[in-house]
Amino acid sequence: MTFDLPGIYKPSNLLQYGSKNVEKGTLVFAIINITITCAALVTSIAGTIYWFATFILKDLIIGSEPTDDKFGEYIHYFFTYIFFGGIVILLVFSLIAFVFSVFLVHGVAKKKPQFLKAYFVYGVVVTIMCVMSAIAYLVLSSGGDPLTVAVVLLVCAVYSLILAMVRCTYKSYEQRRTFQYQDNLLVVATETPKRHVM
Repeated sequence: MTFDLPGIYKPSNLLQYGSKNVEKGTLVFAIINITITCAALVTSIAGTIYWFATFILKDLIIGSEPTDDKFGEYIHYFFTYIFFGGIVILLVFSLIAFVFSVFLVHGVAKKKPQFLKAYFVYGVVVTIMCVMSAIAYLVLSSGGDPLTVAVVLLVCAVYSLILAMVRCTYKSYEQRRTFQYQDNLLVVATETPKRHVM
């Protein structure tokens, strides 16, 4: 005895082809993103090593040339360490961006929604920080450079659309998992009567 279910379609067949296009777009962005973040990370590492070896290590080992201008010497050390600190901060941000780029690529390649969700949260935090920084800069500078702020806000708007695409992708993966689970329950329900007959 078997059960046929005419007119009933599996839930997984109800997925729209549009989600496939969104997933392809997310994959393309993931590849571009990890390429850019990898280049930024390598550049930051090289800049950190070069700056440390050229200025800080040289001053620590060899020492600066003797001079009577103590104020100028202090200014030299001050800006040297300020620039080095900036490079280190850039290195840290590049490393964080690269890690989340790996999450994004892995999530798309393996269809892991939790990795995509992690990147989405990271992207939202970065976008909020950039928008708040741009607005703060505009207020503190009394509207001194509105073009730069406009460019930053435009980039944030485009990135927000990309984040929406990432969100649609992980929602699609979650929905697909639910549908697959329902399909498995449907298969079990149709297989059970066969076992009883045997």
